[in-house]
Amino acid sequence: MPWRHLLAALTLTLLPLSACVLQPAVPPTPPGPTAAERQAALERGLAALPGAMVDDQDKLSISYPGEVLYYKGAVLPLPGGEEMLAPLAKLVQNFSEFVWTGVVQAATGVSAEYDLALAKKRGELLGRYFLARGVAAGMVQLTAAGGAGAPLTLSAQLPVPGPAASAASAAPSKP
Repeated sequence: MPWRHLLAALTLTLLPLSACVLQPAVPPTPPGPTAAERQAALERGLAALPGAMVDDQDKLSISYPGEVLYYKGAVLPLPGGEEMLAPLAKLVQNFSEFVWTGVVQAATGVSAEYDLALAKKRGELLGRYFLARGVAAGMVQLTAAGGAGAPLTLSAQLPVPGPAASAASAAPSKP
């Protein structure tokens, strides 16, 4: 009988201590950056990209004008083009919560069909380049267009929360 009382007293004494031992204190995680802070960081990153020009109206849109990336009529980037695209790929990876869309254009003066075909080939190569650099498939939606304009424009947008946004992001884009 005395053993029972002793065992009960010991159990009641050790039970609160075991709860402290079994549940280690977890420091609270500090809140992450806000959407506005992330957007400001992206704006700074886009402004620092070599060869890119930030749109005056939309600070989340850039273009690579003229022959910064491509010779007129060329599918492959100019020598040094990879040095411009590598920081862009890294930026896209670091800001994966944004929706990235772009237009690849070509204007050669040969024909509208040729310009569109050239723009499509450039877009395919850019897509493969982004994949090779670790950008997830489908993270950058590129559309091809023939005619005058910057050979590459790219825009980032924060996704709109809600069911409409998830349905829109799931829909594939056709170049």
